[in-house]
Amino acid sequence: MILYLLVILAVVLTAIAYLYAKETSTCYTNDFIEVVTILVSSVLDACAIIALIVVLIINVGSEAKIAAAQERYNSLVYQLEQKEFESGNTVAKKELYKEIQDWNEDLAFNKKAQHDFWIGPFYADWYDELDFIRLDNPITTE
Repeated sequence: MILYLLVILAVVLTAIAYLYAKETSTCYTNDFIEVVTILVSSVLDACAIIALIVVLIINVGSEAKIAAAQERYNSLVYQLEQKEFESGNTVAKKELYKEIQDWNEDLAFNKKAQHDFWIGPFYADWYDELDFIRLDNPITTE
């Protein structure tokens, strides 16, 4: 929604600046309203262009990002299912659980953010294809 508001506001202010400048065309611009409107519309235009570029960058290469995330998920699940840590290797077990916790936290945040009304366009829409890793029952995933 922020992206849409930014674009709409930029277009409206640019149109106002253009119409106002056309209406009061003089050799020099001393009018405070005209100068402020042109400056604000120029800044908003630049921000809208930058925001659109960011959205494009986020969504380029989605298939590769999905494959990388799925591979990370498979690796973590494989390590958890191997039960290598039952022999007392608590440092490695702690490190694996920390990685799984990071995975679950990142996934939960991104799943919520991609559906958020205000910031949704700035997050890729492929997080719903990924699963959480359950620590209480390592083989079962949500």
